[in-house]
Amino acid sequence: VGLILIELFKKEVSYDISRGKLHEMVENLYDKGFKEIGDKICLLHGEAGFHFLRSLYIKYNT
Repeated sequence: VGLILIELFKKEVSYDISRGKLHEMVENLYDKGFKEIGDKICLLHGEAGFHFLRSLYIKYNT
């Protein structure tokens, strides 16, 4: 799921996922040991000007 999300975000495909649901999905990725995928999703959103995953990125990178 994480890799699919990354490809969608790279291509700037719009998606119909609420911010809360996306936050939950990324946190699950981190919790299951998929840190690189979680980081990539957070960074792609940050680079696009969407910073709602910033606190999650900081939590798992400090």
